[in-house]
Amino acid sequence: MSTILDEWSYIAILSAAGIYVGAFLAFSFDMARRASQESNAHTRSGKIAVALTWLGMVVHLAGVVLRGIAAGVVPWATMYEFTITATWMIAVVYLVVSLKVELRYLGVFVTGLLVLSIAVATIFFWRPSATLAVSLRSYWLLIHVVVAMLGTAFFALGAGVAVMQLLQSRRERAVVRSRA
Repeated sequence: MSTILDEWSYIAILSAAGIYVGAFLAFSFDMARRASQESNAHTRSGKIAVALTWLGMVVHLAGVVLRGIAAGVVPWATMYEFTITATWMIAVVYLVVSLKVELRYLGVFVTGLLVLSIAVATIFFWRPSATLAVSLRSYWLLIHVVVAMLGTAFFALGAGVAVMQLLQSRRERAVVRSRA
């Protein structure tokens, strides 16, 4: 039974990565359109990108949950499980914060990071699910890993904001130089 759930989890994770690729492309198109129009107008591609990111996050969650059921514990025993769960948290943090603050400009960075992380996890870290060692069955593991994943998620958003700020600053300097 756990082998079948492992397979379904793997399929869901790869499907989420495919959906995130679609979101990445839509965010890229949205960013290009907004840059050429020099406005913050909500384009159709931006709305599609956000919708795809929500869909990817739900499919991603299904993959994480199936992996946890296959292992019989929370899916954090291997680097693969940690990575797929942490990337899911990055998607959740981005989407939840986006409900309060306009962050579509970070969509390219976030979805690109999600796709890259899932690709690395599935290529290099995947292992069949296994139960946790008895020494790791503690509520402290839950606290430790959740805090580590949330820290990773907020760090990823902060890094994205910093990268985008540097790119915007470079672009503004180039515009000033071209006018001089």
